[in-house]
Amino acid sequence: MRTFPAFPIGLIRYLLILSGLGSASADTVVNIGEIREFNGPDDLELYPERVIVAVDVFGDADRTVNGVLFKTDRNPIEGVEITAANSINDWASRPEYSGADPESADNLELIMQDIRWTGAPNPVSISVSNLTPGVEYEVQLLFNEGRDRNRRWDIA
Repeated sequence: MRTFPAFPIGLIRYLLILSGLGSASADTVVNIGEIREFNGPDDLELYPERVIVAVDVFGDADRTVNGVLFKTDRNPIEGVEITAANSINDWASRPEYSGADPESADNLELIMQDIRWTGAPNPVSISVSNLTPGVEYEVQLLFNEGRDRNRRWDIA
């Protein structure tokens, strides 16, 4: 089992996609990968044939974005465990996204509203099992900061 530990606080949306592994640590030092803003589902690398799991953290329903099914973690997801002390429905204002598929843009807007979080210094913990040892995976984390805050991340 591969564990992705320690998010001090924050909104987490993630995908596991076969490819290179991305990583960022405190003070936004990027060792491998990149940090970039997105304005809709067409800006994301959502390839249904490559996605292993896509999770809508504290989402109220499963939703599809560009052919990728984001499952809500309010129901058990095989191979995924998320531990956080708190959750807030509709925490952030609904962002306005656009894209070739309006339904995908609408679904991404709804996905980005909710939050699971834990106050610092305690982590939000995410574990994903059923991965193949020796295979590199790309991790995409989608964040929507609903407040003017200075956040720190430790993603490994």
